[in-house]
Amino acid sequence: TLSNIGRVLNESGHPEKALKYHHEALGIRKQTLQSDKIMVSLLLLGETHLSLANYATARRYLLRALMLSKQFHSRPITQETYQKLALLYSKEKNYLKAFEYHQLFTAIKDSLLNEGTTNQLNKLQTKYESEEKDKRITLLAKEKELQSNEMRRKAMINKIYAAGFILFSNSICTYILYRSPTYSSYRKKQ
Repeated sequence: TLSNIGRVLNESGHPEKALKYHHEALGIRKQTLQSDKIMVSLLLLGETHLSLANYATARRYLLRALMLSKQFHSRPITQETYQKLALLYSKEKNYLKAFEYHQLFTAIKDSLLNEGTTNQLNKLQTKYESEEKDKRITLLAKEKELQSNEMRRKAMINKIYAAGFILFSNSICTYILYRSPTYSSYRKKQ
């Protein structure tokens, strides 16, 4: 949070006040051995000294930040440091160095952008495949349910046919029995 306060102060035109917060943040990060965060503090100190036109001090902080960002493979910090170094050398009128760092900045920015785009495309592809799989699962479940309903319907029709056949058979048997001469003579005897 100290670094954020310093960054806001620097961006709002109070770089002298920002230095105090950046130095405090750097001290805390060194004491707590937050090596990966030290590079951020160094970058912010370099940026603030650049705002104050303390070019030699800004260069020292920025080069240290660059070294740590490469050591920790932090490409976003490396990108930002290249950008600040290009600006620093431009202000010092060392246009060759400014151009060199600007090219490095552009290359890493494009690399990060391509990496980000690739990641986004991969996420979209995965999401699409997942949605398609879910659709297929839902469709298969519906087909299974329809098949189950169809089987129940056919079973019910078969039961109705069987019951109808039994009733029809009983009716015919009763008719035949009633019409038979043996049954007729039996009834007459009673």
